[in-house]
Amino acid sequence: MPRLLAFSFALLVATSGATLAAPCTQVVLKPDQSSIILQGKTTGSDTDFTCFQLTTDAGRRLHLSLIRPADPGLAFTIVDVVDNQNDYSFVTGGNSYKILTYGTFRGTAALPFRISVTALSSGNATDLGDPPGTVSAVVKLDDQRSSLFSFNDQPTPLMRKYFTADFITVWIAAMRHNKDQPVLDGDPLTGLQGVKSLVFKSHRTDLINSDPAAVTAQVVAQPDGSTFTRPNEMNLRFDMKREDGIWKIKDVSSPSQPSLRAYLSRFK
Repeated sequence: MPRLLAFSFALLVATSGATLAAPCTQVVLKPDQSSIILQGKTTGSDTDFTCFQLTTDAGRRLHLSLIRPADPGLAFTIVDVVDNQNDYSFVTGGNSYKILTYGTFRGTAALPFRISVTALSSGNATDLGDPPGTVSAVVKLDDQRSSLFSFNDQPTPLMRKYFTADFITVWIAAMRHNKDQPVLDGDPLTGLQGVKSLVFKSHRTDLINSDPAAVTAQVVAQPDGSTFTRPNEMNLRFDMKREDGIWKIKDVSSPSQPSLRAYLSRFK
């Protein structure tokens, strides 16, 4: 029987009664808390799971992300909400949720793990500064016709919306040199020349003590034909922090551009 099918059957049996077959660790996200970390170790069993019973207020927007290990072959299920995820956001309709963590393949070894649970303000995800939402919005805005970036010392409203004040300061200082010679001769996010647009494919979020955060996004750079002709798939790392409760980008790096902020900081 396939691993996921076997687990789904076991989950159905385990949750069909009043209690789960395995005891759940009780955790509470209080009204004055913005985040908590769920820590544990998977059992290594083919059809077993590690369980948490999360209690919080109804109407809160929660973002759960499996942050350790980075690529573990693990997933979590929020009973009666969603199955087999490693990064998920939802609005609580009740006060208590069972969160089950398990290996996604037969024979997955027992592994320690950490799941971040972050409570977000109500509203639109990209306006909230939910880390993946902010990154997705910026990637989708990055094209040749976009009003995202301004290559002078007057940052656009979108830059101020999505990037930290420190990054904006560095950007302004660097762009004052643009009159003498181009500070950037390619796309700011990827470092590539000839990028027509970016396509956001997937992401992984790493929250460090809930703030700051890093989002690794898999993107595809679509060519304009001037320097390359085939779509270029790559990973971009977005380092982020909260400003006034909103997640914003403080640096971007990629295999071709170790740190955008470090590069811009060379221009004083």
